[in-house]
This record gives sequence, C-alpha cells and structure tokens, in this order.
Amino acid sequence: MDIKTFLDNIYEHVCCPVCTNRFADPKQLPCFHNFCLHCLQRIQATSGTRDTILCPECRRNFTIPGNGDLKTLPTNFRLNSLLDALPVTECKTSGVKCGNCDKRRQESSYCFACRSFWCEDCLPSHNTIKTFKEHHALPLKDFGDEDFENIFKQPTFCAKHEKKELEMFCRVCKTAICNSCALIDHEGHTKIALEDAAKEQRLRINKAIKSRKEKVQKKVTRIVKLDENCTQFQEDVERVKSNVQQITENLIAAIETKKNKIIDEVEKKAKQCLERLGYKIQEVEEEMERDQTAIEKCDKMLKRSTNAQIMQPNEFLDQLFREESEQEDTVDLEGVNVINFAFERNEELFNYVHAKQLSFLKIITVSKESTVEGNGISEGTVGLLAEIVVIARNIMGEQVYNRNNCVTLEIRNHSGQDCSTKPQIHDNKDGSYKISYFAKETGTCQASVKVNGQHVHGSPFETEFKPRLFKPVAS
Repeated sequence: MDIKTFLDNIYEHVCCPVCTNRFADPKQLPCFHNFCLHCLQRIQATSGTRDTILCPECRRNFTIPGNGDLKTLPTNFRLNSLLDALPVTECKTSGVKCGNCDKRRQESSYCFACRSFWCEDCLPSHNTIKTFKEHHALPLKDFGDEDFENIFKQPTFCAKHEKKELEMFCRVCKTAICNSCALIDHEGHTKIALEDAAKEQRLRINKAIKSRKEKVQKKVTRIVKLDENCTQFQEDVERVKSNVQQITENLIAAIETKKNKIIDEVEKKAKQCLERLGYKIQEVEEEMERDQTAIEKCDKMLKRSTNAQIMQPNEFLDQLFREESEQEDTVDLEGVNVINFAFERNEELFNYVHAKQLSFLKIITVSKESTVEGNGISEGTVGLLAEIVVIARNIMGEQVYNRNNCVTLEIRNHSGQDCSTKPQIHDNKDGSYKISYFAKETGTCQASVKVNGQHVHGSPFETEFKPRLFKPVAS
C-alpha cells in the first residue's frame, strides 16, 4: 500500500475499538490488539479483578504484569507515530495545534527533532534557540511521501524521561529503556544496546518464520495427501457400490433365469395336461354322442315295435347289450377330470438366502495410518529380547483386522546389513501384531516396519542398540 492510500485510510488505524476515538496512550495486549490506556483501566475496574483482563476484541483472558498495573503493558510506538502524522493530514481543514502557544493554525511547520508543530508566529523563536540549531522544521504544505515515512521512522522516547531516546534493552525486565533508566531503575541488570537486541530478536523472528513456513509446507503436503486419500476413498466407495450393484444384478439375473425356466416348465406341463384333457373331452364327447344315438334308437324301437318285433333278432340290440355287459361307464367324475398342479418352493434355499449376507464390507488397512508401540522400536540391548506391537489401522484411525495383512520388520545398520535376528511375528487376530527380536550389534540402526509392503506412520525408525552389561562376579 502506498503512502497516499495509507494516509487516506489512516483513521482506520488510529481509532480505539472501545471508545471509537483516537488512541490516547495506546497499550498493546499479548494478542496484539490495541486500546487506550484509560479504556483498559475502565474495563479492569468493572471486571472485579486486577490480575487479569479480557480482550474486548478476541475475548481472550490475559494476566496483567506488574501486579495488575496496566501502565506496564507495552506501548504501541507505531500507533504513536501514526498519531504524530495525523495532524499533518488535517492541517488544511482544521489546522494543527502549535506545540508552543497552543493555537490552531493551518500555516504551520513540523520539527522532526522536537516532534511537535510550530505556528508561523512561534517558528522564528524556535529557529533562534541555540540548542535547536540542528533542528529541521518543514512547512506542512511542503510535506511529501518521504517526510511522512520519516515521521514513522522517528526514534521512540522513554515514557518516564521525556526526550530521552530508548537506546538500551534490559534482559532482566525484558523492556526497552533509555540511558537514564539504565543507570537508575535497572542498575545491576544485564543490558545491551537496543539495536543489538533488536537484531537478535529479528534473527529469532526470522528463524521462527522459517520454521513456521516449513511446518506450513508440511501441512500443505499433508493436506494434499489427505485430499488424495479422500479422492481415493471416494473412488473406493463408488467401486464397492458398483460391485454390490453388479453382484445384486447378477443374483437377480440368475434368479430371473431360474424363474423363467420354471415358468417355461409350467407352461410346457400345462400344455401337455391341457392337450390330454382335450383328448379326453373329445373321447368322452364321442362316447356321449354314441350313447345319445343309442338312446334315440331304443326310444324309437320301444314306441314303434310290437312285442314280436322287439323279440326278433336284432344286431343293434345285441351290440348294445354286449357293451353294457362288458364295461361300466368309463367317465371318472371323481378323479379323471381333476388335476393337482402346484408350486412348492425350495425351503432350504429360501432360508439360506435370508440367513446369509449378500457380501462382506471390509475397510482396508491403510499402512501409513498404522502405528507402532513399545520401547523396542527406539532402543534395545544386544542379547536381550526386544518387543514391539504393530497396530493396523484404517483411514479413520480405527484398529482393524484383516487376515490377509502382511506385517514385516527389517533392522539394518548404516552398511545395509541386518543387525538383528529374524523377527518373530505373532498375529493377535484383532489387528495387532506382536514382534520380538534380538539385537546382534551395538550402534544406531534403522528399523523399517511395513504393513502390506508400505511403511507405517514414522517408519523407518532410528533404533539405538547398547551393549549388555554384566555384573562382576564376586571373588
């Protein structure tokens, strides 16, 4: 932001959030929020305690140093510089107050050494004072960007000893002081030049910034990895859903095929039965037609024939009597015309399908989320048994068991050679694996713990093997 833009918005920086007026003796809390001293004192008076104060901005609670004396809070010298520069921006409208006669004048000058304003009437007196010979007073109408920057860069003065620059830093009290304070109030304390202390502080700040940047970068990398895990997880979810859908469709298709087969068989059987019934109906109808014809002939014979004619030999009657004596009625009204046709379900299959699961959902172990417990991963003693426990975890950090998990441990020295016996791995069948081994040599080695071929969280580990100490045998 350039100086002009900054000055146009200067009121946003010089007004207290509590009273909304210009800062008066601005004090800074540990959260870096600034307030007028009298505003903080009013808050302290209503809080009922002198030892702590609640920040009006972030609502955090802080301990007040100096037995509750708010004046011991650090002064925001940057705000003081802004307050010094503020009258310059207002001189064209309301004028500025002269530091000598207290009159407000638009035509005034600013002395960078005195850090005060001088009206046209008092400026000649200022220039004639011998001790002010090296002072530089610049008319406000001639102020440029560099002059505002010089105001912001002016040295800060001691609040206790007016016009005394802060030139020393007390390591005991951890505060900037002037030379008078160094001799009077901080006698016997360790002190260094403020410039040197600021250099040390800047180095620490830069180191902290570098460290935080590295942490931020690691977190960015972690977030990218977590995003990749989220994407992979979503893909796995969609794949599992697709598999479930496919299995279900396959089962439905298999059942549909069996259903169609049964229906085809039913239709085939029904067709055969209906054909047989049709033939039977036709057969019975033909018999019934013959019987009806015989009845009609017999009726006519009884009505039209005499006794002699009836007793005469008759081929029709002979055939009729022969058929009546040879067989009874062939129509079975109780059974022939009734066909039992039903569907009996497979109870064993029906109960099996209801009892069994469609499939099994498993959350796969994520190697980088798996952890290792036990001292045997960081240290060991040659010749003594060392043990660790590997916990297989999923992406949600839950301990999970998968009988297909493959857990391995390799311990190698700097030359890449094995420095332990072959590890004995015991599967506890609950997602944990107990691993035991013996160290064969002393020194620092690397222990690689893997689940399904991938390093667990923190692997490879640095493991220190120490020699075994034996107690001397008493003579």
